Amino acid sequence: KKEGENHLLRKGKICDRVPFHTSRTFRAEEGMLTYEREAYTDGGWETLYLPFEATLPKGFHLETLEDFDGENLIFSPSENISANMPYILRYCEETKEQKVPLLLYSATCEITTEEQTPDFFNGVYDTLYIANESGYLLNKTGNAFVKAAAGSRLYPFRAFIQPTNDLRRINIRHVVAHASENITTK
Repeated sequence: KKEGENHLLRKGKICDRVPFHTSRTFRAEEGMLTYEREAYTDGGWETLYLPFEATLPKGFHLETLEDFDGENLIFSPSENISANMPYILRYCEETKEQKVPLLLYSATCEITTEEQTPDFFNGVYDTLYIANESGYLLNKTGNAFVKAAAGSRLYPFRAFIQPTNDLRRINIRHVVAHASENITTK
């Protein structure tokens, strides 16, 4: 530990759907912070956005936005979670349960909630209230991003798509194990 650095001294838990803010960057050792939520097992995608680095648990598939070609958002597989990076993920193993716990432990890393530069795919640490039809949210079945209706909200630790121009339709290309699965926004 270096003098003048801020360190997390006790283990902490980040609660799903509860806003998370820190006024300064601090360092957390491996496993000092946890995040947990219930993940659906229906094969649908969910979004994820965390302030710390973590390793994806067994049974989950994670992807990040790789490219935008003007018509298609292209996602590619990722094995580890980076801090302040939005992802899509889904549970891939067979189970009779409707939901399973997604429990993530922090790697040794810097923790910050600095605002990111707006991009096509953005995450939130506070509840985002949609005043008008701007941006696209992942629908409830997790198979498409749809234009957000006025009055919609996005809870903390989730992500959304925000095009720089008004597009009526955005095709999402999703690459899984050498095969393509297309998800289309409406």
